Amino acid sequence: MNISITIITLIILIIGAFVQLKVWGTRALLSPGLYFSIIWSIGVIGLLIFKSLGLLLEPYPQYIDELNILIAYTSLCFTLFVKLGRKKIDSNSIVEINFLSSFSLFKGIAIFYLIIAVYVFITEGSGLDFGKARDNMRSTIENRSFIVGYFRLLSLPLSIYAGSRLVKILSKKGSSSIIKYITLLLPFIADTLFSFTEGGRVAMVYSMLMYIVGGAISLPINFDFRQYKKVILNALLFIILINVAISWVASIRADADRNSSKVALIKDELGPFSFLYGAMDYVQVSYLGYQYRRVDAVDSKDLGYGIYTFNGFINWQIPFLGQLGVKDASIAHIFDVYYHNQETYDYDRDFYYVTHSAYIPIIKDFGFKGAFIAILIIVYLTHSLFVKIQNRKIIRYATTFFFFYLFFNYWSKSNFYGTLSNSILIPLYSFVIIDIVNYFSKRSSWSN
Repeated sequence: MNISITIITLIILIIGAFVQLKVWGTRALLSPGLYFSIIWSIGVIGLLIFKSLGLLLEPYPQYIDELNILIAYTSLCFTLFVKLGRKKIDSNSIVEINFLSSFSLFKGIAIFYLIIAVYVFITEGSGLDFGKARDNMRSTIENRSFIVGYFRLLSLPLSIYAGSRLVKILSKKGSSSIIKYITLLLPFIADTLFSFTEGGRVAMVYSMLMYIVGGAISLPINFDFRQYKKVILNALLFIILINVAISWVASIRADADRNSSKVALIKDELGPFSFLYGAMDYVQVSYLGYQYRRVDAVDSKDLGYGIYTFNGFINWQIPFLGQLGVKDASIAHIFDVYYHNQETYDYDRDFYYVTHSAYIPIIKDFGFKGAFIAILIIVYLTHSLFVKIQNRKIIRYATTFFFFYLFFNYWSKSNFYGTLSNSILIPLYSFVIIDIVNYFSKRSSWSN
C-alpha cells in the first residue's frame, strides 16, 4: 500500500465533507456525498492504523492504491458539483413530510413492524451470540418467509417519517410524551432486532441514516443552533450509542473468531475514540475484498458496459410469481445478463465472505479508465436527485423518495456491494405499500 496515496485520499475526503457542510449547511445531512466522505474516511484511517500495527492484509497492494484513487476521484466529483442547484433552494424553508395521514396510522404500522422483528428474532436468531448468528446468516435469510422479506422493507419510509417527526418535536419548546418518543423509535428498535438476528450491524446503521434523512429535510439550511439545541444533543447521543453498539457487536464476533487480542490492540491505539472501532473495521475490510475480487472476479477483456453496475434496473420480477412456480421471469434472465453482486460469496474462494465495495461492478463494466467517466455521470445524477428532493414544500407520497433513496443508498453503502445491481423494485415495494395503506386510510376517514 502506498502511504502517500492513502494520506492524499484521506485529505480529499475530509475536504469533501467540509465543503458539503459549508455549502449545504444542515441539508448536508441529506447529501450522499457527505456520507460517502465520512464512511470512506473511517475506512482509510483504519487502513493507516492497521498498517502501523502490522495487521493489514495486502495480498495485492496495488489494488488498495487503485481503490483509494477511485475513492478520491469520487469525492472530487461530489465537490465539483456541490454548488449546482444550491440557488434553487430557499435557505430558510423546510420540506413537510406528509405521506402518512395521521400519527395513529404510523403507530399502527410501526407496532406491526416491531412484532415481525420480535418474531424473527425469537424464531430465527441466536440470542446475543453474534458469532453464531453471523455464521448462520446466509441460511437464515434464504429460509426466511418471503412475506417477512417484503415487510422488512417498511423500515425505509417509517424511519424517514419518524426522523421528521422527531425533529419537529425536539425543535418545539416544552416537552412531549415519552410514549411518543418511544413510538417514533419503534422502527429503529425493530431494525436493531433484525441486525442482532443476523449477527450484523447493517440494518441498525442504515435505519439510523433514514432517520437522519427525514430529520435533515425537515430542517432549514440556515440552522439556528439555539432553536435546535435539543435536536443536536439528541442526535449526537444517538450517533454515539450506535457506534458503541456497532463496536459491541464487533467485539463479541471477534471473541467468537478468537480475534479479541487484535481488537484490544486496535482499541488501545484509538484511545478515547475506541467506540469507532466497529465502524472502522467494517469499512476497511472492504479493501481486502476488493483486492481478491479484483483478481478473481474481473475480466478486463470482457467488460459489461453497464450490465453489472445497473443490473437492478433490468433484474426484477413481479411479486409472488416465485411462489406461483414462475421463476427467473425477469428481463435480466430472459436476455441472460443477470448479475448477482454477491455471487462471489461461494464458500470456496479466498475471503468469499468479505464485502468488495461498489467499485468492483464498475470495474467489471468499464475497466479502470472507463470507471472515471462512469463515476462522474453517477455522481452528477446523484447530486441532481439530492437537489430535486429538496425543491418542494410538501412530500405527500412516500414514493417521492424512491429515486433519491436508490442513489443515496448506493453511495452510503458503497463500501458494501453495488446496490444498483440489486432489483430496484424491492425497495420500491416498501414505499408503494405505505402509499397504498395511506390512501385507503384517507378513504376510510372520508367515508366516516
